[in-house]
Amino acid sequence: MKHTKNEKGFTLVELMIVIAIIGILAAIAIPQMSAYRDRAYNTAALSDCRNLITAMEAYHIDYGQYPMDNEQSGTTTWVLNEETGLDGNILPELERYGFKLSDGVTAESINVDYNTYVINSMYNYKTAENRRVDYSYDSTYGEIVTGISEVTP
Repeated sequence: MKHTKNEKGFTLVELMIVIAIIGILAAIAIPQMSAYRDRAYNTAALSDCRNLITAMEAYHIDYGQYPMDNEQSGTTTWVLNEETGLDGNILPELERYGFKLSDGVTAESINVDYNTYVINSMYNYKTAENRRVDYSYDSTYGEIVTGISEVTP
């Protein structure tokens, strides 16, 4: 085989170096992308919590009480998520005020009575660090509290 000086192309060593560099960059970038995704999921849960607060307050302005599943007992507990939906007529009432639950988010309202409520909102899937961020709002205090809970694998 005859070699000429005008041959063009890359040597095997050059190609191996390029592949190694690409592998190193991918090893750095992939965990960072996972963290960005986790933050986006948690932001969706926080946004749903705020939207639910707005819908609950708008409902209270119109009806003089917060939406309850069983109005005769005076208190209720309900959970919103994409699998179970919601028993009763609370979700259509909240949708009238612009509330829409994001995919993968669970929002629950605990101990609703005529004048106060507590909302918990969280993303359903565990993060890469096996942690879940929960957002809680108590209408008595008027601020959203963030909590981190460990998720067992």
